[in-house]
Amino acid sequence: MAWVAIKYKVLHPQQFGALPCRSATNLVAALVHDIEEAWARGLAASMLTLDVKGAFDVVLQGRLIQRLCSQGWPPTVLCWASSFTQDQTAAIQLDGHQSPTFTVPAGLPQGSPVSPILFMLKSLEENTAKLQSIVMDLMAWGHREGLTFDLAKTELQHYDKTWKGNNPTCIIHTLEDTVEITPPPPNGATRWLGIWFDWKLNFKAHARTLAGKAKQAAGGIQALANTSYAMEQRHGGQGALLRVLPVYKTTQTAVLHREAAIPPMELLLNQRHQGLAIRVHILDTQHPLHRRATRQRGFHINTRLLQAINPSSFHTIEQIDPLPTSPWDTNLMPKQQPAAIDKAQASEDFQRWLTSIPPRSMVVYTDGSKGKDSSAAGAGWVGYWGACKTKIFSGHRKLPNHEVFDAEARGALLGLQSALKDPNAQHSTNLYICLDNLEAVRQLQGQPTGSSQPVFKQFQEAAQTWPFCLRAPNTQPDRVQVKWVPGHSGIKGNEEADKEAKMGCQAHLGFPLPPASIAATKHAAQRVHWHAFTQYWSQNAPKRYRDLGIGLEKRPPELHLSRPALGRLLAARSGHGDFTEYHVRFKHDDALLTCSCGRRKEPFHFYFCRKGRKAMAHPWGQQPAVDILTKKDGFTAYADWLGRSQFYTAICRRH
Repeated sequence: MAWVAIKYKVLHPQQFGALPCRSATNLVAALVHDIEEAWARGLAASMLTLDVKGAFDVVLQGRLIQRLCSQGWPPTVLCWASSFTQDQTAAIQLDGHQSPTFTVPAGLPQGSPVSPILFMLKSLEENTAKLQSIVMDLMAWGHREGLTFDLAKTELQHYDKTWKGNNPTCIIHTLEDTVEITPPPPNGATRWLGIWFDWKLNFKAHARTLAGKAKQAAGGIQALANTSYAMEQRHGGQGALLRVLPVYKTTQTAVLHREAAIPPMELLLNQRHQGLAIRVHILDTQHPLHRRATRQRGFHINTRLLQAINPSSFHTIEQIDPLPTSPWDTNLMPKQQPAAIDKAQASEDFQRWLTSIPPRSMVVYTDGSKGKDSSAAGAGWVGYWGACKTKIFSGHRKLPNHEVFDAEARGALLGLQSALKDPNAQHSTNLYICLDNLEAVRQLQGQPTGSSQPVFKQFQEAAQTWPFCLRAPNTQPDRVQVKWVPGHSGIKGNEEADKEAKMGCQAHLGFPLPPASIAATKHAAQRVHWHAFTQYWSQNAPKRYRDLGIGLEKRPPELHLSRPALGRLLAARSGHGDFTEYHVRFKHDDALLTCSCGRRKEPFHFYFCRKGRKAMAHPWGQQPAVDILTKKDGFTAYADWLGRSQFYTAICRRH
């Protein structure tokens, strides 16, 4: 029902929630864009939020069915909705005691995924005056539908960049009373959909609120970790990292980000900003964000949404339809699902199949490739014909801003198009497209989703024209079939297509350039994000880390160590721990500065301590001390040795 409501425009395009690709954050982004666009036009904006009182509880079965019928829903849906909303019972449970069940005369069940869908199907001074008029219309509509609004939850917020001190209220007249809705003061904010809106849209109140929640959650983590000493309040992100990692509170911020593999907040926000630009390309064309991004405007407007999307280059990235067909449609599902089997057996099976196909068949091998240090992929294709498998055509193409999977799809399309144009097509019965990517085979045969969806659809449309090509007399065309071929298994056609694909990576660009694929765009955004994190680390890495040669890792293997062992490792790396130099630096007069062996506590003391070696032989052999702190096999052996020798609890004690 959600798919039908979107596809056939049953609901208003501004309706969000309980619908595919329409989250509350999308609605917030659309609202912020509209306010900023109003500012760009020299206007002010006002927002009035209303809450339906007992929304699900007041839905009457008869009125719901009547509304569904007027919208054109089929009888099966009407019968199902009627059955869903009749003979409802409920019980109250409190402290393990449950009341007798009782009949519920009306309403939709809470918690059901279909309830919000059924409910939606049922349902400054000048700005304030317009809002009052709109509210009166809503009140009249609600009265007709048996709905009432909870005016106690109604809120008003004005947005005016040229605020002159006026903050008008909104008067709402009801049958029972007159209610005055007062907006918050200029330094106040209004909460809507979990977001705190202030009149300048700088979201400082929202940031403060979430930072407070983050600190509270971080405090809970600290309690779970059973920390025995207090920690001062710091910046929310840094404070959370200090609680997540077993480190001293004086540990450098850059070290915290590196060891937790969590970039600074600014970089994370930039990543989300880039993610919004990509997300718009995988929304349906009726989505409010997509419509705002592609709307033609008579003058330049630069809202935050448009800054992220960059409408001038919008066409350079492919557009994906997230709702191509109904969820229950199986017509385009693959007729045969290729299964992954042993490569040698698969190669033997393919060769056997190749000898069994009709003699007047055309076989096209396609492949995709990409160099390690290149953003461009290559597509290659090779065509063979007849019982003797004569090579009749080949080709390749360079595909900038594509991934290997996209090149596989494009190669299949270009190979098919070459086969349709080849003179031997008029003498051919069957056409086989063979490629070694299982997922590409599935999407060529079934319903394409995700990256390169337009290319897969073009392939399917072109494949349908094969039976209608001009044929020689006595030649009966069959259909285009997609076949999986095991890659790198000595099959001649596949090896030739692989060579063509590699040549495509190095070829000159052909025009017109295809739009960048979604997969490549996401990959490029990830590269930009990782490069920014790498640059941050190179500029802020402490000297000890540079001397140890410790760089960034996306998934640091040391995070798999036990928490006590990880804490000792990070202390030795950073120098912030139970060490003589550290205690002297911070003037810890009551600290124990020497090990029980008599030597000063140093980050590498565990390596040289005679008592530690006597308690348990070193498992790392002749491995240098630096490798113990930097290499996986080194610190894994170090963690095991710490547990067996009880070095820091029995030999080099803290107190």
